[in-house]
This record gives sequence, structure tokens and C-alpha cells, in this order.
Amino acid sequence: MILWSWIILILILATPYVVRLYRLWIHVPAKLRRDRPLPFEARGRPGGRDRLAPELAVGFDALLSQFHAEGFDEVCFFHNDPKSSPDVIAVQAFLVNRLDRQIASVIASMNTSTSGRHIVASVGCLFEDGAAFYTSMRPDARIFPDDPADDRATAHWIRDAHTLCEFHRRRLAASPKVQLPRIVPPPGGEQAFLASEWARVRDRLLAARMVHPGPADPGLLRYTRRGAFLVTLRLTGWGRRRQGDRDGRRAYQAWRDLDMASYVSPVPRPPQPALPTDDDAATAAAPDEPASAQLPYEMVLAPGEIAEAFIPPDTLVVRMGMPTRLRYLVSRWPTLLWIALLDVATVYWAIRLEPAAFRQATNLRSQLAVLLPPTTLFVMIFTLGKLTLQVLAHRGTILLTASPRGLTYRNVPSLAGHGALARSNVHALLVLPYPDPVRNDLHTLFLLTRHGARLPLLITPDRDRLQSLRARIAQALGIDPVPATVSAPP
Repeated sequence: MILWSWIILILILATPYVVRLYRLWIHVPAKLRRDRPLPFEARGRPGGRDRLAPELAVGFDALLSQFHAEGFDEVCFFHNDPKSSPDVIAVQAFLVNRLDRQIASVIASMNTSTSGRHIVASVGCLFEDGAAFYTSMRPDARIFPDDPADDRATAHWIRDAHTLCEFHRRRLAASPKVQLPRIVPPPGGEQAFLASEWARVRDRLLAARMVHPGPADPGLLRYTRRGAFLVTLRLTGWGRRRQGDRDGRRAYQAWRDLDMASYVSPVPRPPQPALPTDDDAATAAAPDEPASAQLPYEMVLAPGEIAEAFIPPDTLVVRMGMPTRLRYLVSRWPTLLWIALLDVATVYWAIRLEPAAFRQATNLRSQLAVLLPPTTLFVMIFTLGKLTLQVLAHRGTILLTASPRGLTYRNVPSLAGHGALARSNVHALLVLPYPDPVRNDLHTLFLLTRHGARLPLLITPDRDRLQSLRARIAQALGIDPVPATVSAPP
């Protein structure tokens, strides 16, 4: 009985990890195969610009205007078919530069179930031999692997189309493919061109056995078990980090070789903040009324999504989506189930095994039985305390407002989740690993005060994005000078 009790205890302790592995490698691939079909033929419909959320449309239109300044003509809009992905709204703008014989694409997507928003832009050249040469900017990993015939660079630190086009021009000039004849779709043939591009991707996925025609609906493609597993691997955990690091190293090597650090983007940058003259904490930072005046609604961000806004003349507003306490507690149901199992096991062992063990405390089995209830009680109290602190640190969307006067913060992941700091009390901003050895994939942006206290501001697995935010907030506070050039993260 004692041996079985220890086996049950080990199984209970392993329950959260087993549930996590089940959800990641069994439930998610099964859901991809069931709920995420792909169209056999391109089902893009013309139009759809008005389907975007207002804050997503602002960034979408800004990129389009920058591509227009680079010589691209906006030829058509397409949006996705709701039948294939009912909870995803995606709008694509297709642009052509017939003078340089280049194409560009801007895709804005929004997941209505998670409120996730993404904008992806790319510029490229198509050659007569079927190869392609692309330069892209995107914040997240790609779903499908690259075509070996394509030469692609993905720079996740680029934020405007001018820098993207200049990076593409320099890459193309340094490539031996610069002399190859290029092709562009004829006027009026843009939709047929996009359909042929999707057919090329579809044939490659079919050849790789990642998808197969659906038996019930031949107009849809379903993921195979192999395809669902590979897509899950590319979009989560180690596979996502590995792909991001590989793409970043490849693009940053080209960035350094082409001396892109010397390029000055024509996009207006925030002016360098003036040195503060008032150290009063009451005027620590500019209030966020100007942002409320420009956005007459509360911006909803998916957990982990980050949005930045510059309010003239010198205020930077950073928002990061975080769940509320109740939503976070519900999302941790495996931990709650684990605590309940530990509670039941502790009560059972204390009532059934403890008295008999004390009467026969001379042998090893009885001594191990005596240790069971204290062990489970300690693990349960430790887990419950850790979960309580994590729940208290989740209050909803994080809001940071930085200016030369200081920093105000709201809903940051600490027990004191809101407050204001004068510029004279801010010593430095640091990006450090998350202080939990179990979550070694996370990084934290800390604010270091003059008194040595560390205040966590943001937590995310994207270390490069966190470094970029650290630099922007430091520039808005006047800690670092505003650079005159666009540079990639180290």
C-alpha cells in the first residue's frame, strides 16, 4: 500500500506536465486537422478593406502610403473566405511596381476569438525560371516551410516599408540574380496571379504530405497527422524560437554586410526628449488623455500582443495584452485540478495511513508513510502560493506611458500594479531572463530605480522585441539618445 501511495504521488506531481504535453502535441494538432482546413483553390474575394478593426486599419493604411511613396501602385484588395476560417479576418493588398518590375503585399489579419492582430509586409521579385526573391517583415513565425527555390529574408525588427524596400534593393543588388529577367502580372491579371502562387504552394504541401484533399469536401485541404505536427512544432515552443533565431541570424547577417545601419528612414521618428526640469512625482509622466481623445474606445489586445503609439510632442504609449485575473485563473485549470488531487491525497493518507504508520514506525515502509502527508502538504501549499501570486499579478492590459517627465504604469506584473515614477527616480531599464527556471523561454523588462528596486514592466518570450521596446522607452525618458539611423537589434 505504501509503494502504491508513492506511485500515486508521483503521478499526481506529473499531472500538469502530462496535461501540457497532451494539449500541445495531441489536442492542438487534432484541432488543426478538424477546424483549420485550407482551400484547394484560392478563394480570395475582392475588397474587404472595411472589415479591419480601426487600430489595425491605421497601421495597414500607413504601410500602403509608404509603399506608394516607393513607387508601388495599389492594384487590388482581397479578403479571406469565411468558410475556410470563420474566426479569422484577413485582408491582403497587392501592389505592383512596374518600373522596377517588383511586387509587394501587405496582409492584415485578426483572430476574432483571441483578438490577435498581425500585419505582415513583403516585397519581392519573380523570375522567369520560377524562382523568387523576397524580403519580408513579420512579427511571428511562418506556418509553412520556405520553398528551396526562393531566396527569402525575414527581418522582424523592421517597422516601415521604406526600410523594407531599401533592404530589398540592397540584397537584390548584391545577389547574382539581379541580372535575371523579372516578370510581373499583367494589368487585370492580379487575381489569377495570386491563384497561381497559391497553387504552387499547394502542390508543394501535397508533395511534402503535409495536407491531403478532404474526403467530405474536395474543395478543402485537410492537414495530415504529419502536417499538423510540423505546423504545431513551427508555431510553439522550441520550434518557434529556433525558426525565429535562424531567420533573425540570416537576415541580420545580410543587414550588417549591406551596411543598413547607415540608412535613415524618411518615416518621422520621435524627437529627442528634453532633459527634465521638474522632479515632482505628481508630474511624473504625461497623462493618457491625448490617447483617449484619439481612440474613443479601449484597445483590446490578445495576451502577449504589444502595441505602440507616439503622442506628440514627446510621449510614448505602450500597451501589452494580458488576461484578467479570472481569465488567467480559468486558463490554469490543470494546476487547480492538480492542487485538488493533492488535497484529496493528503487527507486520505493522513486519515488512512498515518495512524497505522505511527504504530509501526520501526520499518522503512512505515517511515515512508509518515513522510507522505507532510510532503504532499508542502507541495500543495507551495503551488497554491505561487499560483496566488501569479493571479494577483494579472490585471488586464498593461499600459506604460513614458515621457521626459517620467513613467506611469498600470497593470504591470507585480503586487503594486500601478503607479508613477519621476524621471529623477528612474535609473535604468534592463532586459533579463524571467526569474523562474521552469520558464526559461521568457524574458522580462525591468525598471531599476535610484534606490535599487526592480519593477517588472513587461514579460514576453520575444527578447528582440523587448530590447526594441527598452530602447524606445529609454529614448522617450531621455535615458538614451534618439538615434538618427535605423539599426537591427544586437
